[in-house]
Amino acid sequence: MPTGWEVGGHGGRVLFRSPDHLVAVTLTADRTPGTFEVPPDRFATQALGALPGFKLPLEPSKPEPFRGTPLKAVETSAVGTQAGGLRERATLVVLRRNRIVNYTVAVLENAEYPGAALDRAVALRMIRTLRDQPVRKPAGAGSP
Repeated sequence: MPTGWEVGGHGGRVLFRSPDHLVAVTLTADRTPGTFEVPPDRFATQALGALPGFKLPLEPSKPEPFRGTPLKAVETSAVGTQAGGLRERATLVVLRRNRIVNYTVAVLENAEYPGAALDRAVALRMIRTLRDQPVRKPAGAGSP
């Protein structure tokens, strides 16, 4: 994790915040079989459009490949206004290891402060380091 960033989480989500709180990153991992029935590009646009807290639903850009990771990955972005009036740039990245895990990463950036772009770049670089291994049963945890 980059120096100075805060990490927390609950309910299956991890929240990362930049030192100046201009960028927040939420990461979730889903391993349920039904998740893999939705193609990553459609998953990304649906998830971004459903992000809560905006005055109007976000209108995602056309999904593009998210490069620099060994996982199959796409990203989409939109700009919107939070209910409190803050204008934010939202980027949603879906990283998938088929039939193993689907990561959904939402990056919310303060669109009113130019310095937030640097924190966003750090967040996207951090996402590219994400790796996964299949979940294995502990030794002796077989079926009866």
